[in-house]
Amino acid sequence: INLDDPSDTWMMAGTMNLGGVGTLMITRLEGSPVELLGSTTVTNRAAVTADCHLRSGSDLTLDGPASILRLAGASSVSATAQILGAGLLQTGFGGTLTLEPGLDMDDAGLENLGTLEFGPSVGLVVTDRFTTAEDATWRVRLGGPTAGLDHDLLAVTDGPVELDGALEVEMVDLGPGFYEPQIGETFTILSGPGNVSGAFDTQPISFAPGRAYLWSVTVTAAAVYLELEEIVPCPADLSGDGQVDGADLGILLAAWGPCDECLADLNLDREVDGADLGVLLASWGPCPL
Repeated sequence: INLDDPSDTWMMAGTMNLGGVGTLMITRLEGSPVELLGSTTVTNRAAVTADCHLRSGSDLTLDGPASILRLAGASSVSATAQILGAGLLQTGFGGTLTLEPGLDMDDAGLENLGTLEFGPSVGLVVTDRFTTAEDATWRVRLGGPTAGLDHDLLAVTDGPVELDGALEVEMVDLGPGFYEPQIGETFTILSGPGNVSGAFDTQPISFAPGRAYLWSVTVTAAAVYLELEEIVPCPADLSGDGQVDGADLGILLAAWGPCDECLADLNLDREVDGADLGVLLASWGPCPL
């Protein structure tokens, strides 16, 4: 379905059946973005390449444990969408799937072949089993110490967990400012029933204004933990993106003048002026790690 305006979205508020052919993955829906407000049933294996959003009150039935719905666009699932059946919800290669915290997938499993994240807030998602593949990325948001409340937690209730690919940790501001973890502090980002296996390719690095965090990842049979190994100062990175660039220059210029304990006061003289500009320009480029 292709709408005249590429930015327009169409809505499916009735009943839609997507059927595959045996074990073949068949693309059944492509084109303009779609919001699913009604009932969708997937039999065998079906792919949606359009941006697809399962909205509040919708339901998705994965008709049998061999059924797979592959979402290959920029897709999302509301916390109050209902997922029925024991099949798989899959992020397609190159796709991005955003799960709203509070989502409970019941007997359905989750497989990530693209990029998986929770949003727009941090929190808890529950699934029966979980796989993240070799070329996939799992993005975890962290804004405080409490699992499932201040930072993301994936709770796997029954089936196996197989880990691979990249793990990204993104620091988020939940309101009072960025949380500042301490070296040695640990965070549980996945809990499982005792059959977690595999590992991520690299140890993640995340950024907040003025600093970088270097993490180690520990995988046990029942959980995945993050532990903060090192904090690297990068005071001129005012935007917290790991780079000292035009965005940081804009923040500094916007704060120009008297400034008590503001981030842009890089030389700590309670004023943002030419001295701070000189510090920023001398730090231009990637934050040193």
